Amino acid sequence: MAATEGVKFSKKPLQEKSTNPKEGYKTTLEAIEFIIKAKVSDELFEKLEKTGFIDALPKAITKNSFVVSIDIRKSTRLMELAKSESSFFTFISEFVRDSREKIDKAGGLFDKFTGDGILCHFIILEDTSKKDPKKEIIGEVAEKILELCSELHDTFDKTYKKYIDQNFFKCEPVVGLGIGVDFGEVSFSVIDEEFYAVGTPVVYACRLSDADAKQTYFNTRAFNKLPSAAVKSEFKKDTFTPKNSDAMWIYSKTH
Repeated sequence: MAATEGVKFSKKPLQEKSTNPKEGYKTTLEAIEFIIKAKVSDELFEKLEKTGFIDALPKAITKNSFVVSIDIRKSTRLMELAKSESSFFTFISEFVRDSREKIDKAGGLFDKFTGDGILCHFIILEDTSKKDPKKEIIGEVAEKILELCSELHDTFDKTYKKYIDQNFFKCEPVVGLGIGVDFGEVSFSVIDEEFYAVGTPVVYACRLSDADAKQTYFNTRAFNKLPSAAVKSEFKKDTFTPKNSDAMWIYSKTH
């Protein structure tokens, strides 16, 4: 889990005035470290720190990344069926907490819980110990993400089954996660004490998470990074038309 407990955060302001009058105020490096520590595991934080990722955040840094968008399909219906607001909160908070642990373990950056889903990033960092660093690392990360998607689908199903009788008036049969995965350049920054990730992969991962319940959609960019033909054979190629977008090729897997 991310280590925010025990972090010594001084009473200095979270923002300081830049020496360049045109830049106005900027978030302090200390505040940025605190923000990132709340989103990643200790292990990933050390890697981000060593590679200069954190130091670059005041201005922005662009990295190849997998973006994973997780959407709870029929979430509004689940809220309607909940016996009370606290009943739904108990269910959803346990799912998010357990999902966060799995995302941390897989090496992801937990960007945010959106209210009906989760957004996370898997940033490609250099590793010179590999024979072909970029290709090998990207392939390893792609396989980890696929494993994570299966775990998240399973986590949601188990959590929902656990609370069906005690927290909901009845079972909603068409419920589950829709997960979208894209790959490409993403720009990261911290502005006014808020973490931002901007790029085409963020847009398309979120669109792909409109997938049907219990489905994971990889688009072509992400799918091509899977290193194993055997793993790729688990997917079905199809077309998908997200809301407010043109049709695209996707590779779907049912969980």
